[in-house]
Amino acid sequence: MKSKGYLRFYNRLVYFDVDLEVVDVLLHNRNLLAGKNKIFKHICQRCHPNLHSHTNTPLARQKVIQHLRKTIYISFIKDLYEEVTEYFRYILKQGAKSIPQKGRLVGDIKLTFNANEILIASSHDEIIESVTNKLFQELESQKNTTLLIKQINSKLGLNICESLQTEAMPYLLLRHIFVHSDGKPDRNFKASYGSMFSLDAKGRISLQKQHLNEAKSKVDALITAFDQAMIEKNYFEQAELQH
Repeated sequence: MKSKGYLRFYNRLVYFDVDLEVVDVLLHNRNLLAGKNKIFKHICQRCHPNLHSHTNTPLARQKVIQHLRKTIYISFIKDLYEEVTEYFRYILKQGAKSIPQKGRLVGDIKLTFNANEILIASSHDEIIESVTNKLFQELESQKNTTLLIKQINSKLGLNICESLQTEAMPYLLLRHIFVHSDGKPDRNFKASYGSMFSLDAKGRISLQKQHLNEAKSKVDALITAFDQAMIEKNYFEQAELQH
């Protein structure tokens, strides 16, 4: 049994996988796409001015598609993190509806609402969603992914195995590095995870397919554990569960 939130997360991983497979197919079939006079078939100067200027060689095709692959690999890491945070927003909302000790969910975090935000809410569910969205924003504003996951685990009382969090963490931290540091890891990341990733000539993390496979595996294991713990504690409404 899985929650709708988990199934959304998992299905989006499958969509990301398709992107990875497409770029892999393009790379392996790059020379089948060669035009007679241009780098690829069906290139026109008006629609593809940059590709139009490339030389028509196997090496040029390889470089262009490898750059696309690199872009998609980085996008995968960024999107994976966004899907994880979307899932955590989801379980916070579900927990707020069901958790017996609702006060522990917010704890000592101060959330501010103006009167209109309360008055315009059309239902109790909308108020819960507004509260949990602000709660998540406060947690995420600490800019500490490790702490974010630990706090959600603690606030919901899920007792998720720490090893699952530890194993997923380097792949979730990668998103921050690519978004804020142009792919260049800081000293702390190198000290903790430097042996897992190689750097290119410019000091940027060089993502490989094996990294993405590990990221999917470790992060999915973490989210699955959260989902199962939520189910065991009866924090999901029946309408949110699917076999």
